[in-house]
Amino acid sequence: MSTVADKRNIKDHKRRLLAAKYEVKQKLYKALHRDVDLPNELREKFHLAAPVLSIRSFVSCIVFRTLANQGMLMGIKKASW
Repeated sequence: MSTVADKRNIKDHKRRLLAAKYEVKQKLYKALHRDVDLPNELREKFHLAAPVLSIRSFVSCIVFRTLANQGMLMGIKKASW
């Protein structure tokens, strides 16, 4: 029997594989977009293509809280959670 945790792990694994698949292309587009030596038309093309590759890249509130408590997020302090 599959539990909710198993389904969540499978979903997380698939998401990580998909993110790894497009990681190099995403970084290339970002670098080309920021390159000031390229013509503006080409830079704009890469700027518009980059969001297509972004895949739900935010973290859950639980992961965010854990990272903040460990001090791994710069500028984030415990306020009232």
